[in-house]
Amino acid sequence: TRSELRQFAELFTPLFQASSEEARRQAVAALSQCIVIPQAVALFIGNQPISVAAPFLTASQAISDDTLIMIARTQGTA
Repeated sequence: TRSELRQFAELFTPLFQASSEEARRQAVAALSQCIVIPQAVALFIGNQPISVAAPFLTASQAISDDTLIMIARTQGTA
């Protein structure tokens, strides 16, 4: 539901930031398999270092074209 997606988005960022690098990679890889995730979370993941974000950016069907464009405009060549 929308409420659950909003709650997930609110809880994801602080939990992600408190996690180890390996846990971050595993979380991003798992989320890349989800069909629906909040676009705020997709944007947050897309703005992480490419070593973390790559699996999500290349495999996720949940990330919108607009979000991908926004990430591409704000990130460097990587």
